Amino acid sequence: MKIPVGNDTVATVTALAPMPRNTEDDVIYRLTINLSISRDDATELFKELKNFLALAADSPKVLLIPAPLIDEAWHTFILFTRMYQAYCQEQFGRFIHHRPATEHEMLHGSKGELADAIAVTKRMMEKRFGTLSDYWTYPAEASWSSDPSSGDPD
Repeated sequence: MKIPVGNDTVATVTALAPMPRNTEDDVIYRLTINLSISRDDATELFKELKNFLALAADSPKVLLIPAPLIDEAWHTFILFTRMYQAYCQEQFGRFIHHRPATEHEMLHGSKGELADAIAVTKRMMEKRFGTLSDYWTYPAEASWSSDPSSGDPD
């Protein structure tokens, strides 16, 4: 196909074959590579992510914080943009955005607020899906900032 470019230049464009649709297996495989985990572990991790996304979809006004490995799985899933978008639309009727902490939250947020959000997330996950897997482990001293002077004054 020839298309005009500018006033008098013509470019020839070759139509590309459509890309094959990604599958969950592609995400699971990528998790095995990125996190150096077994396929069984990656499958379980991906299941935990889908549970978290369901909770997030049903709780849009609640600050939910996925555990670090769940968050890494989310990042991996998002890289498969069309599949992620289709999954969200099919499962939840809308796109579930990933909102990382802002610079202000990281520098000025309190350790208490973060701990509260983590506790709420874990309680809500456990209530909805039962006993949490080991993937729901957070760092022992989670904080928004690496500055020990930030956070709650007491």
